[in-house]
Amino acid sequence: MYQHLFSERNIINYKITTLYNSLSAILMSNNSPQIVSIEPYEKYYKANSKCYGKFKQPSPEFLNWFIGFSEGDGSFISALRGDLYFVITQDSRDKQVLDYIQKNLNISPEAGLLTANRIITSLLRSTQRYYSKKRYYSTKRYYSTSARFDEYYQLNSKCFGKDKQPSPEFLNWFIGFSEGDGSFFKLKDGNLRFTITQDSRDQQVLHYIQKELNLGKIEVHGKTSSRFIVWDKLGLYLIALIFNGNFRTPGKLESFNAFLNLFNKKIQKPARTLSSLKLFGLNMDIFQVVESVNATLEVTLNDPWLIGFIDAEGCFNARFSLNNNQFGIKFELAQKGAENKLVLEKFIQLFKVGAIYERERDTWSFQVAGLNNTEVFIKYLDSVEFTLLTKKASSYLLWKQIRYSISQKEHLNPVLRQKLISLSKTVNSYSK
Repeated sequence: MYQHLFSERNIINYKITTLYNSLSAILMSNNSPQIVSIEPYEKYYKANSKCYGKFKQPSPEFLNWFIGFSEGDGSFISALRGDLYFVITQDSRDKQVLDYIQKNLNISPEAGLLTANRIITSLLRSTQRYYSKKRYYSTKRYYSTSARFDEYYQLNSKCFGKDKQPSPEFLNWFIGFSEGDGSFFKLKDGNLRFTITQDSRDQQVLHYIQKELNLGKIEVHGKTSSRFIVWDKLGLYLIALIFNGNFRTPGKLESFNAFLNLFNKKIQKPARTLSSLKLFGLNMDIFQVVESVNATLEVTLNDPWLIGFIDAEGCFNARFSLNNNQFGIKFELAQKGAENKLVLEKFIQLFKVGAIYERERDTWSFQVAGLNNTEVFIKYLDSVEFTLLTKKASSYLLWKQIRYSISQKEHLNPVLRQKLISLSKTVNSYSK
């Protein structure tokens, strides 16, 4: 649909002709407004009306403005695996104009990703994704995984039915994401909680998790954060079955074991049948002591665990010297604790690039830097079926585009270099 918008006619010639005719008409009619012809967008309107109806279409005037705006600040990006993206980047103080574009083009959160200062639309697949109601990830099962979810699926299917189960791909991503941003803890009153905290601008990923797992709630925490919370006995039991035996980081395994020890004591105490169990035709007998698997799994590239871990802990950086043509381009993953340093060292074995640095006391960082080394990492991210789900997806796309511009030596052009410097400042303006 979006290709129709830009390819109906020679845009430059059309704009010049329209501008001349419009100005002439305005001058000849004492500044009376003139309606712009819809002819150049006939194919676009035909496709768009099938999606949103004839009465919910952007005006030709808006589309002309949008094309002019895009010819200044828009970019067409091609990913290594063939995905195409259209991107407009703005200073965060001009975010309202991105909201205005999104509203007029009817770009949904699934079809177009509106960030704090960037709007991204998948040109070839966005409309199909939105209207077919597909998941955020591919439904193709190309992954093999050592994680086991048999006990979880057995109980979860009794609650929600066999046809309403999260995929193993999602569960592996969820574990990786939780090992970065999830927490197991006990409140002062003795109750247990599992939470994931995110910047409120990434609240959509928390709703996605809630929908996939069929449990938990979302709460706004402070002015800038939101939390996914699981507090009930059935929900915590299902969470325990998901995580038990499937951790990769020793630090998170340790906190889970402390949580599981307390939880096992709670489920052994006599209690009335929960109303949630009655709803599913179950009783308290389903709660059995969960024997802790006190060992971590090997990190591999054969499942989406690493994608989830990057969604939580990854950081994309690009910088340029103000005094010369030097630049820096790198990806970073940091972890606290010597026990988790072993996981970072595994990344070096898997990718054959990168190094480990002590960023601060007992905090270790896996870094991939330079054009050649980052290309290896990009090939991995662009080849996997399960993509990044948080705002880091758009952070990654912009970072990759900057890296490509550097590889084409655009940073040596004084004018283009200033544009790259401005773009580099926005890469992580919202994804931390």
